[in-house]
Amino acid sequence: MPIRGIPSLNAVASFTEPSSSGGKFDPDAARNAPLKDPAGNLSNVHFHSDFDYYELAYGPATVNVNHTALSGYTGPDIGIAQLELHLEGQQDIREYTLVTHNLGYVPRYFVAYNGSRLGNGQMVQNSGGFWRIVAPFATSSIIGLREWLASGSSSLAGVTRSYEVMVFANPSQTPSLPLMGFDGSDLVLGRGRIRSSKRYLRRVKAGESSFDINRDVTMDVTNGRIKIVSGGNAYTEPGYDGSFSGPSYVAVGGGW
Repeated sequence: MPIRGIPSLNAVASFTEPSSSGGKFDPDAARNAPLKDPAGNLSNVHFHSDFDYYELAYGPATVNVNHTALSGYTGPDIGIAQLELHLEGQQDIREYTLVTHNLGYVPRYFVAYNGSRLGNGQMVQNSGGFWRIVAPFATSSIIGLREWLASGSSSLAGVTRSYEVMVFANPSQTPSLPLMGFDGSDLVLGRGRIRSSKRYLRRVKAGESSFDINRDVTMDVTNGRIKIVSGGNAYTEPGYDGSFSGPSYVAVGGGW
């Protein structure tokens, strides 16, 4: 299982040689196929500098959001012919800033709620039929949270909810750095795409707090009601009568 870099490929990798044919530093040798074409030889690749290992630009960090109340509303009764309407409640859309990253581009990111990845349109408050639904979003400067909320004749109370945030930088190379070597005290690989002083997304070790990433669909709709299962945590809307059990997931964190 060599760790080998070939300058003409501008790549370094740890891999299992599929054969012993050809020179060790011949980019076209069969033994170097995993280095030259990692996507076509995934089963033999243990590490490759062309892969994106999700370098952390921010986090993991917990952000508390004070979701504000929405007052109730009771409108006048409206009679039209034989139809009478009674209006109650109101709805609103609001936005909150979770993180200001100022990366200058829209990054990849994860937001978790209750330790599991937050989906698009997840309910974080349901009280007497009044509700608050949230979804994360990203811009070139922030990671934000957008919420949809509804009250009835009575108010929807304000609540504080905690969210975990991880923001990832786009990997880049610096041509002057070595393909495999040191930059000061930092070990660098792939001309800086990987650096020992950086933190990267990885599976958690025993005893570490986790951030669960789902591996399949997280929401089911049955009987006009939803069930969301994320990281093994389930939210079931009253009236849901399906049998959705949720996806498998991977417990990850951001560390060395």
